[in-house]
Amino acid sequence: KLAEPLDWQSLDGEPVKVVLLIAVPEAAASNEHLQILIAISRKLIDETFRNKLMQVSSADELKELLGSI
Repeated sequence: KLAEPLDWQSLDGEPVKVVLLIAVPEAAASNEHLQILIAISRKLIDETFRNKLMQVSSADELKELLGSI
């Protein structure tokens, strides 16, 4: 979660509030990152999940929330 929203020139004109980095071992990079992106995008459709994401205040809370994916 960013301290200040960032203008990323998004299609909806809204500033970006959250940035996620996906790190995958090179040996598994061929398809695993796509599966992770699919899972994250499905969760981000859910308003309850998005609200929880915005309420996270620590790395441990974020890890627990993302562990549900």
